[in-house]
Amino acid sequence: MSTNPMVIPQTERCGALKQILFAHVDLIANLRNANPNVAKQQPSLFFFLSFPWLVEQNTLTVDQKDFLERRKLEAAQLGFDGERAKKQLQDILTADKHLACLIHEG
Repeated sequence: MSTNPMVIPQTERCGALKQILFAHVDLIANLRNANPNVAKQQPSLFFFLSFPWLVEQNTLTVDQKDFLERRKLEAAQLGFDGERAKKQLQDILTADKHLACLIHEG
């Protein structure tokens, strides 16, 4: 049996990737159902909710930082744990050589 050279070896993948992604899909689906108005306004709800934790804040103004802090509070009130999402995304990039490579090239 030949192996496909495009397949990423298991040793270079994040073992928990599917579990983490499916958990976030479930969370976002539940948040969409519970908050239909927000869901209509934000088709990329995970990105919208996680952005305040993921954006590089070194170059932001005080007003921009304050805005992101308010967005963090709003996301938390909806039931989104941004700190956890950020850590899980960082863990994925640490454990998955292929995804980390894509991020560093981009």
